[in-house]
Amino acid sequence: MYEHYSTTGDVQQIQDTQAHQMMDNISSQWEDEATQDGKLFIGVFDWAYEETSNGIELKIPNLAGGGSVPLNVNASKKFGFEIYGDCFLKI
Repeated sequence: MYEHYSTTGDVQQIQDTQAHQMMDNISSQWEDEATQDGKLFIGVFDWAYEETSNGIELKIPNLAGGGSVPLNVNASKKFGFEIYGDCFLKI
């Protein structure tokens, strides 16, 4: 069972099969973070960046190919750090 944290709606509990299908449609790569509530899966995106004298500066939430990924307000509040795009918590 997963909790789906959408950028546009409420948190929903969904079955593993549905979560995996949704994840495949959102991103081809996922990063996982251990949390006190379970394993959190966050999409990996090709962020826009700028090379500066201090190194590379990511331009989150902007994507390298154009467009942007919205801040996930519900997930960011729950987990205590900025999360962009939909994410999934394995419970």
